[in-house]
Amino acid sequence: MDSDDKIIPFSIFISTYRRKKILAAMMGKTNKEKEDGARILNNYKKQLAEKLAREKAERGEALS
Repeated sequence: MDSDDKIIPFSIFISTYRRKKILAAMMGKTNKEKEDGARILNNYKKQLAEKLAREKAERGEALS
């Protein structure tokens, strides 16, 4: 395997990490796993809401 094969874009790395944490939130055996996953999921929800609001503002739409 070449060293180039190990290089992945940061966005893909973060998406993979987030998916693992979300699955742990749903299927985790310990409360710590579930809490960590729930925290990641809530933060991602906030991030998406902020992105949507920013895109609406850029288009000049009224924020609701």
